[in-house]
Amino acid sequence: MMLHYVPIMSVTYDLKIKDVYKNSFLLVFGKIVRNIIALISVAIPAFAIFFGVMFTDGVWFYITGILAILIIPLLYSYISISIVAKGLQDTVGSFTVDPKKPQPVVIEEYEKEVANKSESDYVFINGKMVKRDK
Repeated sequence: MMLHYVPIMSVTYDLKIKDVYKNSFLLVFGKIVRNIIALISVAIPAFAIFFGVMFTDGVWFYITGILAILIIPLLYSYISISIVAKGLQDTVGSFTVDPKKPQPVVIEEYEKEVANKSESDYVFINGKMVKRDK
């Protein structure tokens, strides 16, 4: 169950790998009910597809196998995002940008200062290469 948290935490937060695994281990026991629901939500369809593959033959074997290859990753991704990430946000803190919070704006004075310190003819300002005025 710890592996539900590792990919989300390693991508979202700037943590050492040791801290990612430590926090994932603690979150497994901190949100045990949510983790059991996530595990059951993945296990029931996985067993259904497994038994579907085991007890079919002929063309249905291949159809069930293709559906298993397509459905299991989608199901796991959906469950890890909807169930596990919600618990992670509640426990650790939100990792989405608040739309009400104003975003920092690049100041023109800073752009001029950076442009003057550069030795090349072109300067990278606000995401664009601009020719420097001399």
